[in-house]
Amino acid sequence: MSDLATAADILQFASDIVGKTGPITLDTRVYAHNILLEEDRSSEDQIVLGEGSTAVTFAAVIALFEQLNELVDELSDDTGRTYFFEGITKHSATHFSFNWGS
Repeated sequence: MSDLATAADILQFASDIVGKTGPITLDTRVYAHNILLEEDRSSEDQIVLGEGSTAVTFAAVIALFEQLNELVDELSDDTGRTYFFEGITKHSATHFSFNWGS
């Protein structure tokens, strides 16, 4: 999959949730992917956008990906475990999960 396919997946995800009333739950699977962590932090993979029945903004989606990018870089540096973003799975209109490869 090229980077453009990944970009298209992210844009489709944004199109699906921007303007929708939350909560929209996301399982980022960042911590679950990193088997080299000393403690189980997979509960931290759950993120909610549009809490309090507010509409999800494009700015919130951008902030989400900036936050995930920084987290993935930090974890890769700390543990040596690589992350390759492989897209987003839509489970329902309000629940998505992120896919990673190594």
